Amino acid sequence: TLQNELDKENDKKKFLINTLKLYKLRHFLSSLFSKNKTLNLEIFEKIILNAKEFSEERKSKFIFVYLPGYNTYKLDKVSDNYDKIKELVTKNQIQFIDIHEEVFKIHENPLGFFPFEYYGHYNAKGYEEVSKKIFNETSN
Repeated sequence: TLQNELDKENDKKKFLINTLKLYKLRHFLSSLFSKNKTLNLEIFEKIILNAKEFSEERKSKFIFVYLPGYNTYKLDKVSDNYDKIKELVTKNQIQFIDIHEEVFKIHENPLGFFPFEYYGHYNAKGYEEVSKKIFNETSN
């Protein structure tokens, strides 16, 4: 029936959107942190290497983009995992786009990239700067 076809099409769209947003991967990665926010580096490295291998098999380039959170600037402290993540990614010869160092940190008011300078996702200005950086790094 027409309704079944529409439902199938909606399911395909939902699947595509969740895939593009890497919803399941992001959810799984967030579960790698224990209650004290310490990253399980062994599991994280396996995931990163699997993602790199998956990309290479499909003749794609795997790029890791580090997106800092609100507390990095509110508390003036980078995540305890930042250096570990950066070292692990670069050690495995994966391109690392560091939005913290290359975009937010050099801005006079990094909190201005968050709505009303408050906790949450980036605002339009924040997303614009992030997308410019990613575009510039990947369009070579």
